[in-house]
Amino acid sequence: MQTQKKEKIKTTKKRKILLITLILFLVVLSTLLVLQFQEKSVIKKIFQEPTMYEIKDECGLLFNNILHEIKNSGECKISCINECSIRNKNFYDSNFIEKNNSCHTCNCYCK
Repeated sequence: MQTQKKEKIKTTKKRKILLITLILFLVVLSTLLVLQFQEKSVIKKIFQEPTMYEIKDECGLLFNNILHEIKNSGECKISCINECSIRNKNFYDSNFIEKNNSCHTCNCYCK
C-alpha cells in the first residue's frame, strides 16, 4: 500500500516538473517570437513617439493677394493624412500655423 502511495507521489512530482518545464518553454518561445517580429509588434507601436513632418504651404502672389494651397486646419489635416499614408504610417495629429504675410506651415505627426 505504501509503495502505491510513493509511486503516486512520484508521478505527481514528475507531472508538476513536466508542467513547469512546458510553461517555461512557452514563455521563452513567446519572448523570442516578440523579439523576432518587434517591427510589427503592437506593443512597440503603442509606445512609439510620433514623427513630425513639416508640409510647407505652396503659396503664390496674384494681384497683390497671397493665394494659399493650405488655407486652414481642415486642409492641413487632410494633407497630413495623405502624407502619413504615403509614408506607410498612421495619422496621429496635425498643427496648422497661419502666417499673415507669408506661406502657412502645416506640421504633421505620424506613428
